[in-house]
Amino acid sequence: MKLLAVTRLGDMKKNIKGEIGIVDAPMPKPGPADVLIKVAYCAICGSDPHLINGAFPIPIPFGLGHEASGTVVELGEKAVKKGLKVGDRVAGNFVKFCGSCYYCRNGQEQFCPYMNETVVPGMAEYMVWDESQVYKIPDSVSLRKACLTEPVAIALRAVERADIRVGAKVAVSGAGGMGLIISQLAKASGASTVTVIETVGEKRKTAKELGADYVINPLEQNIVTEAMRVTDGIGFDSVIEASGAPAAVEPALNSLAKGGTIVCFSMYPPDYTLPLNLFQQTYLKEVTIRGFYMSPYSFPRAIALLQKLDLDKVIQAEFPLESGADAFAAHATGKYGKVIINCLEQGGR
Repeated sequence: MKLLAVTRLGDMKKNIKGEIGIVDAPMPKPGPADVLIKVAYCAICGSDPHLINGAFPIPIPFGLGHEASGTVVELGEKAVKKGLKVGDRVAGNFVKFCGSCYYCRNGQEQFCPYMNETVVPGMAEYMVWDESQVYKIPDSVSLRKACLTEPVAIALRAVERADIRVGAKVAVSGAGGMGLIISQLAKASGASTVTVIETVGEKRKTAKELGADYVINPLEQNIVTEAMRVTDGIGFDSVIEASGAPAAVEPALNSLAKGGTIVCFSMYPPDYTLPLNLFQQTYLKEVTIRGFYMSPYSFPRAIALLQKLDLDKVIQAEFPLESGADAFAAHATGKYGKVIINCLEQGGR
């Protein structure tokens, strides 16, 4: 089968870009508790380019993609706990947790020391996931939208970590795919106003179409000054930094109200250190700084939210599997919300 894989690993420290391409891979075979899925769509995650460029020393070639949807074509004899059947339309979590260790049993499966991410990846014609990773999607949700199940789960966790109270004034830094989902969830969580901070004009326009009350262009406007203007001089109650750009973090932090909360959930460069004045921020202002790793126990709720969110505006470019390199090039321009790969369509574009 065809698989989009990293064929040469890059080096982030030396600014050497990795390379990707289509390779022929063996047809995956499901184990007793596994589900074989014919992949329909797989979205590009902001972390994927980091993998290509050597963030982790993974032997090459290795496949890409974890934000996937598809159709069940085969079930292992022990994959019976969820009532799945051949033909079901599904999405899910790319990580398999053990379910038995201290962290899994303590409501912290994201720290499971036995988690497994070595399953067949989603930018392929077929993939294999353990039954525990797979969720049936509602009939009203297309497979195209369903590939954003994992991003919705991540966005849901970000909003929950931000402690958004009804009536709060909230900011989202970055209007990529994640920021556009988060801004919708922030509004749904009761925020009185949502302000989106974004450099790209088309993304700011999309954010407004999806319900943002205000937008800030940090290339032309001072973030802190604008934050005070739209919050009557108080600052934001919650800020979710979704751009992943180190330069965006400090002004986002400085735009918080006293007692506010900032969530930094992107995969920032490993050597980035945030300048932090503890006297000003944690003592005088009592701000809370949070991050998070993965989205534990959130997939059933993310599935339920798929039909409540406008994901069509979030998906802004689509390429066939054989044009995966072009899809990643489009993603790298920063012009689009979510770029997805159609694993059913063949041929170049």
